[in-house]
Amino acid sequence: MFAKLFLTLLAIFPSIKICNAAECLEDKVLIVSEQGFSHLATYMQGSESVAVLFHGSGGFDQYTDALKTELCKADKTDLIVLVDWSQHSGNQILAPFQGQKIGKKLARSLPKEDKTYYVIGISVGAFAADEFVRGLKSHGQQNSVSLVLLDPFVAKGFDFNYGLRFFGKEADQCIHYLNTDDPVPFTNKPLRHCDVRDVTKERPDATPGHDWPLIYFTSLVKQELAPYL
Repeated sequence: MFAKLFLTLLAIFPSIKICNAAECLEDKVLIVSEQGFSHLATYMQGSESVAVLFHGSGGFDQYTDALKTELCKADKTDLIVLVDWSQHSGNQILAPFQGQKIGKKLARSLPKEDKTYYVIGISVGAFAADEFVRGLKSHGQQNSVSLVLLDPFVAKGFDFNYGLRFFGKEADQCIHYLNTDDPVPFTNKPLRHCDVRDVTKERPDATPGHDWPLIYFTSLVKQELAPYL
């Protein structure tokens, strides 16, 4: 019954899509764009735990798809929300500012209910994820919020160390997966307000440096070893 209602709602609000994941129930994974934020609360009714993922500058790719699949298999949350902000994430200069707007807007759109959130930010998606966490904590509810940052990009305009000072500050718990030989600038230093896991030395030679923390974290989820989840 609920699944039929869910499909009906998706037909009404096409800016929210069911993710094609064979490992999940049809109503377990959503892809939501900014236009769908105002409708997301409807889908979250009855969900006590929610995973929210913000992709990096390139949008969703094979590595985010792999993480989605493993999160489905792990079945640790009632709902998985993949936030598609790709129309704003491609410009390296503007993306940090746009990401914060996206994160804040999404937090304001959600129901003022106590829930457990597991928030994941990839690269420049860390700006959206961190601002989303900040917005959740300002609701006044007793939300439990964990933040995972995978090779976060930390520069905002001419403030090249913004993320080092602020990322994770509002989360109940935060972990930063760090790769120090990443060729992408402003991603190679530990965050002050997060537990830091330096995975540089564990990277296979053929694996791209900037993708490695995401790949590494996905393997932890697969092995049921991911902290907080």
